[in-house]
Amino acid sequence: MLMSVKSELADQQQEQQREKEGIYESIRSLSRELALCELVLNSYIPKEYQTMIERFTHWNEDIGEWQLKCVAYTGNNMRKNMPEPRNSNKEINSFLLK
Repeated sequence: MLMSVKSELADQQQEQQREKEGIYESIRSLSRELALCELVLNSYIPKEYQTMIERFTHWNEDIGEWQLKCVAYTGNNMRKNMPEPRNSNKEINSFLLK
């Protein structure tokens, strides 16, 4: 019985060691990937733009995406809603096409 318990303990220790090695390899891989991302980011995006991006974005945990702050005040969201043209223009166009 003692030998079987020792054998089981040795098996568990080996399994834990393999798991630790896998975790360490994942950490090394992620560290390399992060270093590459930082290199690309710093090479192509000026620091002032990086700061601006950091200032105007936030991570939304609910949907798992980065979002722009104050996006409601940008682009087409600020365009004045134009009223639909009256039917008279359509009537004229259909008349001219006949």
